[in-house]
Amino acid sequence: MDIEKSTGNVYEDLALEGAEEMLTKSEYATRLAAFIKTANLRESEAAQRIGITSEVLRQICRGKFRELSVATMAEYHRRVLESSI
Repeated sequence: MDIEKSTGNVYEDLALEGAEEMLTKSEYATRLAAFIKTANLRESEAAQRIGITSEVLRQICRGKFRELSVATMAEYHRRVLESSI
């Protein structure tokens, strides 16, 4: 079995289109999920603070964000952080 060294971007390793963008969005999703967990927010409360439905938030946290732009992901992250101040 051959082992290949990762580039650090799984999307690039898989030769997927838009690999850098997907990596950036996945980093926002990871930060968003981590913040919600550490702040002990309920999913519905976090979704309300962001301005999206609980289902959309659930999908993002499960890695289903391909259709969202980096700017949208950044905005969601900003909103949840600002709402906690």
